[in-house]
Amino acid sequence: MILRISLVIYIVFTVPQVWISNASLHMLLRFLAGFGNHTYNLVPYVIVLEVIASGRRSLTTALFYGAWTTGMCFTALVAFLVPHWQYLALLSCLPPLIALLLLRLIPESPRWLISKGRVEECIDILLQIAMTNGREEVSKEGLRESLEAMSLKQEEELGIHHVLRYPRLRLRTILVLLMAFCIYTTYGVVLMGINVMPSNYFVSHFLSSVFQFPSNLTGWVSIQYLGRRNTCIITLTLATLFCITASFCLHDEWALVLVTGVLKLCFSMTLQSMFILVSEIFPTPVRSSGLGLYLVFGLWPMAISPYILHSGTGTNFHYLVLTGLLLTALVSCILLPETLGLSLPQSFEEAEELGTGRPLIACINHWNLHRYTVTPSDDTELYTMQISDTETMNIS
Repeated sequence: MILRISLVIYIVFTVPQVWISNASLHMLLRFLAGFGNHTYNLVPYVIVLEVIASGRRSLTTALFYGAWTTGMCFTALVAFLVPHWQYLALLSCLPPLIALLLLRLIPESPRWLISKGRVEECIDILLQIAMTNGREEVSKEGLRESLEAMSLKQEEELGIHHVLRYPRLRLRTILVLLMAFCIYTTYGVVLMGINVMPSNYFVSHFLSSVFQFPSNLTGWVSIQYLGRRNTCIITLTLATLFCITASFCLHDEWALVLVTGVLKLCFSMTLQSMFILVSEIFPTPVRSSGLGLYLVFGLWPMAISPYILHSGTGTNFHYLVLTGLLLTALVSCILLPETLGLSLPQSFEEAEELGTGRPLIACINHWNLHRYTVTPSDDTELYTMQISDTETMNIS
């Protein structure tokens, strides 16, 4: 339902912009259309994330960012071919319209259904998953018994504010939001400072978008084998060092372009790893809300990025500000748990205990993950469903 509403919101508030000549009203409509924009991007991602095994989440996130990058490249091409912004605005409504027609193919998240006590709907979806993967031994009666036991332990209708009741989850939420502010503000400054081809904005935007494909691939490999938290720490450290380096390259245009290009690569990998880390920290009832809040705290500070870039204080002033922001994000990241190999927390209690037995000073990765495997909770042991020959989907 939320996905359908967000798609309709974007279309309803975008189409009138074509005939509105008043600047204030036009900006208001764009603002209202924005309420649906990121929502219909996030919800399908969360649904897919909640029905796949932990070993496939990094690949799913890489595909999500790869699709986003492809869309950015395609946008530059469409904008180049379409002669007027009004036609471009109408064309931007075409993907949401197609998505509305395809919604029937997207099932609801089984985890979310369990959290709402909708056991029968959850059973139907899980049986379809089992059938698709050839798991004929999964029975409807066995599913019902296990899922009803889980459902009885779920608290319904809990909002994102509920995280404030849990000390660890509250601290992690604050750290995540602080990181979002620092990373997106810095990314905005770097993005606005890169102009590959000043004579052709469309080609410049296309090339800038294409350069993100290597970061999508590198980010996937790093997140899969080095871990989510470790990837963030490494990329933030590199970004800090290159940000300092950039302040000494102001008189060499090509050196500055190279350094800022590497900075953009680091930021893209950081955003990719943070996206999956945030998704794995919040419990199922508020996972979409938590991810949305993370983006809100990240995107609105980008409005101040132009003022940092063009402050007029000094040629290297903005690099000093960015270095401070990156160091703040780096320290915050160190205090977060490594979620590599962990099941998604189904309840607030599981989210509070997430990372127990994993010291913050430990460098957890693919090769030593077996040393830090946490014993599943009682809820996790209630039901574990094999979805393939090598992967397992933990329902809780």
